[in-house]
Amino acid sequence: MSRKLIVSVLVGLMLVATAVAVAQQVKKAQNAVVTAQTMEYDWAANTVDFSGGTKLVLTGNYDATMVAPTMAVKLSPKSDRVLSVVAAGPVNFTITTKPDASGQRRKIVGSAKQQATYTDDTQIVKLIGGATADLLPVEGEGGAGAEGGLARAEAIHFTGETITANLKTSKLTVDNANLTVETKTQ
Repeated sequence: MSRKLIVSVLVGLMLVATAVAVAQQVKKAQNAVVTAQTMEYDWAANTVDFSGGTKLVLTGNYDATMVAPTMAVKLSPKSDRVLSVVAAGPVNFTITTKPDASGQRRKIVGSAKQQATYTDDTQIVKLIGGATADLLPVEGEGGAGAEGGLARAEAIHFTGETITANLKTSKLTVDNANLTVETKTQ
């Protein structure tokens, strides 16, 4: 092999290695936007209290919206991440999950009369007091459809005293539970 060819191959390998290293450092961002009539920021405690028509919108790994009269938000020490949210009821929320192994995303539409909490580290949403949740498939994305004569569940409706949605494990836990399944038929 000529010296020029060896140098060209080494330069090419270094460029590929650099591109891979840069691509691995790129992380998907989780963004949070909160709107309200009033906000009080305590920079010593890194907490923000919102009141009056409060709305939280999270985008990134999953998309979520929470609406409540008041919310208390705890930020990370660098104020670059929402660590937790406590919303006083009545609370309404919508979450579109990440795709599962089959590529299916689901939308969870829920509410609670008393309170809702969210913790970023555990990725758990907990609805407290007269909680309801509907689990719906996001149409047109992965998963089994009505092919082969199988009917697709249109909605699963949960009610209970508390509903806990674990976004990491894709599990929903309901205390004092009731379940209704509505299936589309032809």
